[in-house]
Amino acid sequence: MDQPTLTTNTLSVTKSNPAPADVPAANILPEYKVFHGIGACIAGIESDTLCTVVPVLNDNEYVDFCNLDLRIVIDLTHTPKRTDVNHWSKVRIDDRGIDKAGNELPNGMNMSPQIGITTIGSGSADDPKRGVFYGGVYLEHSYFERIRATKLRGWPENPGDFKLHELTSIAYSGDEDNGPRAKRRYHGFTAQVVEINHDQVTFDVDEHARPTKTRVTFTIGDASKYDPAPPSEALGGALSLASNLVAGQPGALFLELKEANQYPYLSIKLPIGEGQ
Repeated sequence: MDQPTLTTNTLSVTKSNPAPADVPAANILPEYKVFHGIGACIAGIESDTLCTVVPVLNDNEYVDFCNLDLRIVIDLTHTPKRTDVNHWSKVRIDDRGIDKAGNELPNGMNMSPQIGITTIGSGSADDPKRGVFYGGVYLEHSYFERIRATKLRGWPENPGDFKLHELTSIAYSGDEDNGPRAKRRYHGFTAQVVEINHDQVTFDVDEHARPTKTRVTFTIGDASKYDPAPPSEALGGALSLASNLVAGQPGALFLELKEANQYPYLSIKLPIGEGQ
């Protein structure tokens, strides 16, 4: 069975690409992981935290549980929350989502509008019988890219009306070099710059579940609200609004996860409902 090969990611900030005020200074290399979400159904349980899943890329498609080549190994202990900062390279899967207070979301949240991230399994409870067998799982970027053509059929561009940044999360380690982004989590959305007023910027953020938008206003570069310098692999070719603050400009915006959950209509986009 195909096993993930992982790399540790760092983001370089240089003088030719100056950092926003609250991003670490030049030559500091923040440690982070980028994850991409897929729909998944648990096909086998090996232990309380180890399972195999079958990708589910379309709500209406047949799920082939007999094709072992399609299965993906998921170790729910290799997440940012459970990995010491000195072993960050072992991170393979993103954690379960959190609420606006920063608490892990509970199990059995199929109808929840909150941003679930990895919803399969039972989170930190490590109790499969209480967990979710059909939901979302967010895979570390390098592994996702390695299996994208063979196991994921080019997801998300084919099939589905999705953009990669809308299915992408970012987690920063607790290393002090990460500055104000240390231990923070972000998720991508499609948005548009509405206006810039002195040190404030207003965005209209797509709501996915409705044909409307959520309007938010932040201090420019405030890492507690949005990622002021998202890694290029998180963008999937989209334009980062964090570095293109021009009124009317559409692009990708990575909202801090607790902040995103302050807004009841912001949700994420997976073929199985909202990734829950």
